[in-house]
Amino acid sequence: MPQAGRNWYKLLKAVLQKLGFKCCRHDTAIFTFTNAELQIIYIIATHVDDLHGTGPGGRKFWLWLWEQLNKKWIVSNDGEPTQTLGITIDRDRSRGTLMLKQGHYIRNMLNELGWSSVKPADTPMDVGATFNLIDSPPLDEVDADV
Repeated sequence: MPQAGRNWYKLLKAVLQKLGFKCCRHDTAIFTFTNAELQIIYIIATHVDDLHGTGPGGRKFWLWLWEQLNKKWIVSNDGEPTQTLGITIDRDRSRGTLMLKQGHYIRNMLNELGWSSVKPADTPMDVGATFNLIDSPPLDEVDADV
C-alpha cells in the first residue's frame, strides 16, 4: 500500500482541522491551535502516528485533545517523550531547561561515513563570532505562521 502513509496523513489532518487546528504552510507536519481571545497558541508536531505538542496552560488542553482523538481512534499517552526521530529530549522542569541532543545520531553517521576517528570540536562556529540585533529581523517582520 504505497499510499497508506499519505492516506493516514490526510485523515489525521482532517480530524485536527475539524478540532480547530491549522496546518502550517511551511511544514505540513506542524499544526497550530490558536485562541485569539486568550492570546495563546498550541503547536503539534506530527511524524506518522506520533504527536508531540507544546503550549501554555498545563495539561487541560492536552487532555481535551487526547479525549477528542480517542473518539476517532484508540490512542495512548506515553507521557513526556524522551526521544523522537533520533533526538534525545532532556527536560528538567525544576531548572526550567529543555535540551535536544543528537549525539547518538551523529556518532552513527560518523561511523557510517568512516569518520569516527576525526578530531571533535566544541562548536562548528567561529569562536570569535559575535551577533547583535541588526543580524536578526524585527519581531513584527517574522512570519506569524509557525
